[in-house]
Amino acid sequence: MWSHGGADNRRRQGRKDTQSGTAVRHGCEAASAALGAPVSNDKMNGLRVFIPSMLCALALGCGESGVPVLQQRLSALEAEVATLKASVKKRELQDSIDEFTKDLDAIAYLTPGDEGYSVIQTEIGRFTVQLVDVRPFANGSRVTLKFGNPLSATIGDVSAIVEWGRMGQKGHPDNESARSRTFSFKDSLPGGSWKTVEVVLEGIPAQELGFVRVKELKHRSMILRTR
Repeated sequence: MWSHGGADNRRRQGRKDTQSGTAVRHGCEAASAALGAPVSNDKMNGLRVFIPSMLCALALGCGESGVPVLQQRLSALEAEVATLKASVKKRELQDSIDEFTKDLDAIAYLTPGDEGYSVIQTEIGRFTVQLVDVRPFANGSRVTLKFGNPLSATIGDVSAIVEWGRMGQKGHPDNESARSRTFSFKDSLPGGSWKTVEVVLEGIPAQELGFVRVKELKHRSMILRTR
């Protein structure tokens, strides 16, 4: 005999299953959206996979009546993810500052008219560089650089990258139009002494030369005194 009560029970159970499924879907969608845009960190990327999966599993167990609990846990996880993102950004910023400072130490920045010298860090120690003269030459400039070697050793087979260019309207180097070239110096840099070197910088007349940068000072030989 067919029972109306059995049919009603099945319909009520079907509605509960539908409501529970809707709660699960909403919980999963909210969990995925809460994590925001990805960050460049392996641990954070791992959290983006793990946290939505965990919340979906929780939603399967709690159904519609557990949605408030799920939302509370989701809010706590959102706060934790925000803290992790801030930590990652702070670390990335510090790494960028460290790299920028390192690059500054390895570059000697010179401008015509400066009487002082700039210090350049190399793999074997610090050297000094001074721009002592700028003269017209063909379509560019002939400049005289004076290197100071405070080490006791004589450095030979020296090379360096030289960048040069004009100053912009605001008094800053115009890097977009700057030129660059690697120079090899035939003369060694004697220990505890100054050594002048002339280089020709093409394309920018002497009266328009605004700056000279010397970087990546390298050597292939070293001579030490014998006693």
